[in-house]
Order: sequence, then structure tokens, then C-alpha cells
Amino acid sequence: MLPKIYSIASFAQQIAETIARRGDPSSLVIGVYGPWGDGKTSTLAMVREYLSSPITAN
Repeated sequence: MLPKIYSIASFAQQIAETIARRGDPSSLVIGVYGPWGDGKTSTLAMVREYLSSPITAN
């Protein structure tokens, strides 16, 4: 079984790609819900990192 960080990274990358490729200028709300220690803050940090990378930003 893969460590949890790999599934979090994959999920964060999918969110970032969805945001980056979005053509609609209207608002978008994404909720991240889970128990304490489940990786919510890590996921959001990874989304920010993916969005700031040159590959995703294009």
C-alpha cells in the first residue's frame, strides 16, 4: 500500500488542474472535509504549490 502522501498529492494535483484549466470566470468553491490529521492542510498547500508551478499555470 502506498503512503497517504501519494494519494493526497494525486488529489491535490487533480484539484489544481481543474482550477487552472477552468475557463469560466465565475466563482468556484471547493470544500475539503475530513477529520483532524487527515491531510487537509497538506492538500491545500500542495494545491497552491501545483498552481504556482509553471507547468500547471499555462
